[in-house]
Amino acid sequence: MTNHRLQWIDNGRGVAMLLVILGHFLVLGVSRFSFINALLVPIYAFHLPLFFFISGYLRGLSQKRNQALNQVVKKYIKRLVLSYYGFSILAFFWFKYFISHFMSTFSYYQNWDNQFLFSTLLGLRDTPYTAHIGALWFLLSLFFVEVFFEILLRSGMKNHLVYQIIGFGLLVCVFLTVTTRGITLPFSLDTVPTGLFFYFLGYKYRKKEQTLERYESKSTFLFACLFFVIVIYLNYWLSQERIDIFHGDYGDFILFFAGAISGIFAALFLFKKFGNKDCRLLNFVGRHTLFFMATHQTYFILIIQIVLIYLIS
Repeated sequence: MTNHRLQWIDNGRGVAMLLVILGHFLVLGVSRFSFINALLVPIYAFHLPLFFFISGYLRGLSQKRNQALNQVVKKYIKRLVLSYYGFSILAFFWFKYFISHFMSTFSYYQNWDNQFLFSTLLGLRDTPYTAHIGALWFLLSLFFVEVFFEILLRSGMKNHLVYQIIGFGLLVCVFLTVTTRGITLPFSLDTVPTGLFFYFLGYKYRKKEQTLERYESKSTFLFACLFFVIVIYLNYWLSQERIDIFHGDYGDFILFFAGAISGIFAALFLFKKFGNKDCRLLNFVGRHTLFFMATHQTYFILIIQIVLIYLIS
């Protein structure tokens, strides 16, 4: 794999990470400016699916088939699970000794409760006791996506296609069950079927990249952009809610997947067209997405929010 290709991937991941940061930053203003929701709709429609897709693409570049499954899982644990718990512990004390004293909405962090420990260990999101986790839930979701993918991939290598079919079928059932009922599972397992779908797409795209590149033209790019805009706003209009995987809000499932895929295709075209240019900011963010994913919402955005609160008051 050449540096030329790796550069557009890093720049692409940098763009995806900046979209996540921008989305979380804009959420702060939704309560005051309703029009911001219109800006959030396209961002939330595909930025996390894009992350899963790129992760699957990178998996297609790696040579892990010769490694034992337990060795691969150990690497995922070190990179994702340990990062989740390490950053979670730091974030908890950050909330307890700093944020809670400046923002009354988090004052309950000043008093210890076993629920903090219990909820953090289980990777529960969207609870009063896990505000400090922020976007860290994504690390656990990606961990299980990659582990399940390795299991399914290796079962296919042994010609156990039936196992792959059963596995994907079960994941689809889990996805439909938890999303229609609004269930949030420990370790963000409810988001794994969604992530696995886009991870698989990224992996297959890498394997068929040379064949698919013939369809990556300006006309198809413009069509993908138009289709993306129509689908995501139709989904928003029908469901009266923007897509938010964190909260389990997908709107219409067909429109969600159609919008995310078209958005990813359009983003890929731009990444390959302009992503090989030297951009230190995008390259730096792209190479350190784990750090920015773990810290931007809990530290940087909250500090900005504190400053704004004191300036307004």
